[in-house]
Amino acid sequence: MSNEDIVLEIQNNINVTDNLARLYEMNQGLMKVIIKPYLRCFDEEDLMQECYFALYDAVKAFDYQRNTRFSTYLVNHVHWSMVQYFANNRHMKKIPDYAYREIRKYHKYKNEFKEEHGYYPSTKEICDELNIDVDKIGTLERLISERECTSLDSTITDSDGEVLSVYNSLDSGVNVENQILDSVSNDELWNEVNKLDEEQRDIIIAHFKNNVPYSELEEKVNRNKLYRLLRAAYSVLKENDYVRAIAESYGFNSSDAYRGGVSSFKKSFTSSTEQAALRNIRIEEQLNKSQSLYDSIMSLVV
Repeated sequence: MSNEDIVLEIQNNINVTDNLARLYEMNQGLMKVIIKPYLRCFDEEDLMQECYFALYDAVKAFDYQRNTRFSTYLVNHVHWSMVQYFANNRHMKKIPDYAYREIRKYHKYKNEFKEEHGYYPSTKEICDELNIDVDKIGTLERLISERECTSLDSTITDSDGEVLSVYNSLDSGVNVENQILDSVSNDELWNEVNKLDEEQRDIIIAHFKNNVPYSELEEKVNRNKLYRLLRAAYSVLKENDYVRAIAESYGFNSSDAYRGGVSSFKKSFTSSTEQAALRNIRIEEQLNKSQSLYDSIMSLVV
């Protein structure tokens, strides 16, 4: 059963509890993509509980007649649930005074070292200078992250260096869900590609990330081997739950592949402000390489 089929059963009071559990299980990967930027502040278990409530709200809001995928409703409900959760819980972690002193020493040494040498000190150098062990450094970095979460002005830096403000997303009217998803999923896709066999990985990265045409690749690898490597790579990636979740978040599914709809899929962005529109154009350009790979992977789903 598809997401939409299960949602319709829930809306018609058919096996509500079991169907909600099934829907939650089917969409866990997608929800984990969305909450990942917030994991530096909060526990995953707590955020996934919020996701369950957001999923139920998305089920209630879903309108089958609009011919819109349920995942579209889910992404928006989970995103705004995370924003609201952040706003309500940003002050819940109290950092002891002694920790602030240690954090100041930590930052002071790192900054002075960088100013003198042009790069940050290694973990060993920090341990030697501050007379602390590696575990203590991990504790300090965790506390620094928690301290950053005590302000609504806390930010998430995306993959092209731009800063996303949680506070701004509350009032601006511009949905930052696409920005967060694009940043996280783009990075995660290439992380999964890097886990492939070396030859498969090199071919995928060369063509989809570095824009090397197949004709040029065939000069280094004969055509039969090239396409054998590509198909093997696609087969591995299409079985990867995380890749499937990312692809689903962009609207790919197996039924589209049967109809040829994947190849005609185009990601579009709209915005009420010129700034957001310009950013969306940059995002679309940045993701073209990734989407080409999604297309090839998901067209093989059976």
